[in-house]
Amino acid sequence: MVVDSTPAFYLEHLKRLTANKIQPYFVPATVHQLEIIERLLRAGVHKGPMNVALYGYGCGTMGRNPFDWMEMLRRTPHGASSVTFWSSMRGNIAIQQMATILGVHVRVGNEDNIWDMHKQRWPSVKQVEWAVRQSEQFGRKVANADGARKIMKIGVWYETVEETLFHLGLPPNRPEGYKGFMTYDTDGRLPKAAQVSSNPTSIL
Repeated sequence: MVVDSTPAFYLEHLKRLTANKIQPYFVPATVHQLEIIERLLRAGVHKGPMNVALYGYGCGTMGRNPFDWMEMLRRTPHGASSVTFWSSMRGNIAIQQMATILGVHVRVGNEDNIWDMHKQRWPSVKQVEWAVRQSEQFGRKVANADGARKIMKIGVWYETVEETLFHLGLPPNRPEGYKGFMTYDTDGRLPKAAQVSSNPTSIL
């Protein structure tokens, strides 16, 4: 009997999703799991945009210490298509406000129930209305369905590992014999996608 899914389970399902052109939605519970996702990207298990929800319920996942959420956000690839803060109950009130202020997405619905200060559970419609009102108060726009698909780059796939890493804002894989930090060749301006195939440089 297997209680927790094994690595083979996740690898098999990522292969099936890719074969059917369905983008995975990554939900790491700790910063260490972000590192696992990066290894999958560098190994070419997934070649496409990265949509990720950082979630914290406690009990083995991230708790509600804002420093942990900021570290998760700092360590998430800057080129990730969408980053969402995801918690539950009364923790959602603080976590989602922090997400909205930072320009990060929020998640609402039956599973992510919000309790108010009186421990009264909010129905899903009230949660959505609250998230919309909160976004408006902080000057954030609310996307419609087409806008959400564009943000999440639905239907976008990359051909190579190098292209995937470039678009996610991750440094290239290190060729054998290279040491130090990896960067893309540049003339002082932002590197272009066409330069992905060029030899990466090593800064010692």
